[in-house]
Amino acid sequence: MNSVRTAEAEMYQFLDEMKPDILMLQETKIRRMNLTKDVGTVISQGARSKNCVEGRYLAGGLATIARKGLIMKKDQRNTSEFILVTELLVEYEEESGTDNETHTDKVKLINVYFQPNNALEVEERLLSTVHQIRQAEPEALIVIGGDFNQELTEPNNKVRPQLEQCNM
Repeated sequence: MNSVRTAEAEMYQFLDEMKPDILMLQETKIRRMNLTKDVGTVISQGARSKNCVEGRYLAGGLATIARKGLIMKKDQRNTSEFILVTELLVEYEEESGTDNETHTDKVKLINVYFQPNNALEVEERLLSTVHQIRQAEPEALIVIGGDFNQELTEPNNKVRPQLEQCNM
């Protein structure tokens, strides 16, 4: 998505038709996420003025949306304006003999935007963030999504093997 304001109607249509549990948006190009429709929990990180010069157009901006009924909160590990970490609590029941036990898994959602002129910095911060989560909460599941501005399946891509080493 390249600006929520110009594609808000299409986003609502996508949410209505596809009914995703989670939607990660990059390049929202807005400071605050004020949607006209209640779509669930929205956690966002505002865009900034291009090249940090006030009055210029906005660049970047991230948002993660969880459908109604899901429990999501912002994580403290937001280390960059290009990385938004949220925590999703997923409850499920598991049969144990004659009883059902309720369990809760933590899922860390990492929404990332590899801005072309800051790709190396974002890569370093992303890997650092993943390592911090792994050390502090080894049981947490991690899902990474976003705009990488690169083909992760190319043989010479350096990001994917490093992420795979993080044991995800």
